[in-house]
Formats: sequence, C-alpha cells, structure tokens
Amino acid sequence: MKEASFLSVDAGMDMHMHGPKFTDAIIESVKEGKLSINRVNDACR
Repeated sequence: MKEASFLSVDAGMDMHMHGPKFTDAIIESVKEGKLSINRVNDACR
C-alpha cells in the first residue's frame, strides 16, 4: 500500500480515493525523504 501510494502521487495523481491508510502512507514517504513535500502540496492545490 505504501509503495503504491507513493508511486501514484509521484506520478501525478492529484485526487485521493484510496481509503483511510493512503494519507498515512504518504506522510511516511515524505518523512523518509522518498516523496517531496512540494509534490504533495502541488497535488493538494
């Protein structure tokens, strides 16, 4: 789940419809330095 969440946001997904564990996986990826917080912010805009 964590890897799939990372890959989807990193690839440009901007809409969250993946269930309640999605946000936890994204937060973990950002904390690990794997996913840029700027990418997350862009997705939220």
